Amino acid sequence: MLGRGAPLRQAAALAGLPQPRAARLADALRAAALLDQGQDLTLTHPLVESALYATMAPGERGLWHAHAARILRGERAAPETIAVHLLRSAPAADPATVSTLREAAARASTRGAPSTAAAFLRRALAEPPASGHDDAGLRLDLGLALAADLSAEAPQVLHEAIGRADSPGQRSAIALRGARALGLAGHTGKAVELCRTALADPAGTSAEMLTRIEAELVTNAWLETVTHAEAQQRLRHPVVNPPPLPLWRVNAAMAATLAGQSADETIVLLQPVLDSDVLAREEDSLAGTIATLALVANDQLETARRRCEAVMDAARPRGWLIALAHGGQLRAMALTRAGHARDAEADARLAFDHKLPVTPPPAMLYALHILLDALVELDEQEAAEAALTAAGIGDPPAGVLGAPMVLQSRARLRLAQQRPADAHADLMEAAARWDELGCCHPVLASWRVEAAEALARLGDSDGARGAALRAVARAAPPDQRITLLQQAVTILSGSPAGLERARALVDLGAALRRANRRGEAREPLSRALDLAQRGGLRVIGRRARDELLAAGARPRRDLLTGPGALTPAEYRIAALAAAGHTNREIAEQLYITLRTVETHLTHTFQKLQITTRTQLADSMTTAGT
Repeated sequence: MLGRGAPLRQAAALAGLPQPRAARLADALRAAALLDQGQDLTLTHPLVESALYATMAPGERGLWHAHAARILRGERAAPETIAVHLLRSAPAADPATVSTLREAAARASTRGAPSTAAAFLRRALAEPPASGHDDAGLRLDLGLALAADLSAEAPQVLHEAIGRADSPGQRSAIALRGARALGLAGHTGKAVELCRTALADPAGTSAEMLTRIEAELVTNAWLETVTHAEAQQRLRHPVVNPPPLPLWRVNAAMAATLAGQSADETIVLLQPVLDSDVLAREEDSLAGTIATLALVANDQLETARRRCEAVMDAARPRGWLIALAHGGQLRAMALTRAGHARDAEADARLAFDHKLPVTPPPAMLYALHILLDALVELDEQEAAEAALTAAGIGDPPAGVLGAPMVLQSRARLRLAQQRPADAHADLMEAAARWDELGCCHPVLASWRVEAAEALARLGDSDGARGAALRAVARAAPPDQRITLLQQAVTILSGSPAGLERARALVDLGAALRRANRRGEAREPLSRALDLAQRGGLRVIGRRARDELLAAGARPRRDLLTGPGALTPAEYRIAALAAAGHTNREIAEQLYITLRTVETHLTHTFQKLQITTRTQLADSMTTAGT
């Protein structure tokens, strides 16, 4: 009953025997080969334990488990150890039972075991109410654990918690914490409903708390068409005016981004929040996600990457997988736009694999979109198609921000697969979805660029001219293309958007080569090839190499050795090893087996032509990765 390896003193207390008599009984059991020969009372085989346990009636088992819990509590055992017995005992209106189970649940949540925490809290709720019983607080804890475990039951439990709150302060606290957990888990509509419940009865709630709840409502509201109007209305007329916290700036920056306002105007709105510690104090809020999305869309890529890494660093020691995946997918978005597809694929794969089986389809779309973009740039078309098949989205859900993103990403894949008609159909659908969302930002609603390419391949050059500068140049008359593309390269030369810079360079080189200006073509093509090889942009790299050969150059071959030859998985593991992580730490951080780490490192050492781990960091750094 006390678990394998229980000491004699505890066992004697449990059985109600004097310790000398218990000792004699233990000796007899050892002689019968039922106990190991050590000092602890350990049964020789789990089958013996199961057989003994099966002989007891269920009610008797519950009594013994309750007795064991009392003894362990007196021995100051760990709450989790006591809680295991309480799970198997009958409810008895014991406040100490509830207290122990809540403490055990808190510790389980801290170490990244929300399902275990939820089991402890369900048992605590089964204990009949006693004086001072905090039913609302218990349901909040259970709802948070279920949300962390990505359970569909979480919204209902959190609504029940609000309904049982005994004060405005508790009701507001439950609404805020619950909405934040639901938003992160992908239940954005349910998060909005939870916030509305608290805001509908603001009496007795502080101005700061009301501002936090409304800010959380609006950050979630941006992600669905049906709540956009409410987001805009609350941004114009906040429940507390003026708001005592600058969280409104995050939502104002998102509104500016969707409206296609200039990057400078948007960042001016957001910068005071970034310069302060406001978002750090709201680490579990979706406000950080909205801020990061605005940063990526407005090409503040390094700032966005640092924000994502801070989220991931905070989530990793807590075993907070959903936050780790969330930070990874946003960092992958920034890395892809910066032209680092190999690094992006690692983050996007982690997010997609974690979210696919457990998050609502609208929330999973973001991870899918980012993974598709990275895989297309890596020229991993089969892997991208496999991700689409695994997601099983068909026609993406209506009215959600992630849907047009996925349609655009799928169109890029279709273009790579030489299916321009399918690509164009997806892009026209994306355009309609962006229009419903009121979004015209050229980075988020980027459909025009790929639509121009699709139309050009389909022979419709007039339609193609309506796209962005690079795409317009591809469809423009030959005598205008080079000038337009030179302008595009100049504009992008100071931009952190490395992917777009590489695309513009290869387009310019190709246009110069077709104009029989081969000598001039080699420089932008060589720069494009360099960017492509350093970032793992295989599609762009292959095109740059083909154009260089056509221009009479001798470009370097595909890398068989060095960091550029590493697969995304090899590169991800090598980067962690170069940073000083052990194989076991790498396996735990990436949620893969130790054997997988060892296999990838073996291949990495062969490609880098090194023999020791100490050479790893220098080898990768020397190559400029």
